[in-house]
Amino acid sequence: MPRIVLERVRAGAGRRIPAVSCPPSHRPAARYRVLGEDLCPAHAAFSRKLLTTSLPTAAVVGTILTAINQGTVFFSGNLPGELWWKVPLTYSVPFFVATWSQLRALRVQADT
Repeated sequence: MPRIVLERVRAGAGRRIPAVSCPPSHRPAARYRVLGEDLCPAHAAFSRKLLTTSLPTAAVVGTILTAINQGTVFFSGNLPGELWWKVPLTYSVPFFVATWSQLRALRVQADT
């Protein structure tokens, strides 16, 4: 099934930003309103609007948490092998929290 691609004009910028919406056959129970489109959780979570907030949040908070939790290890120069999973996990937690909180705020109530 082909995906429907819409174009939106950003107010004041004058440039077009492509926005991908869910395919017509994609009908999950939960819907989220992103830039005027009702999207499923997967498409909403990876929409440009949410990513432009979640990624910088994860970068700032993840860096601060890594410095707090692993700072002495980095400055000692002795980097243990367990950092390969600790550091990415430290960055992914604030990303998922920021994304989840935005999804909760954008959820569309079902018509009953």
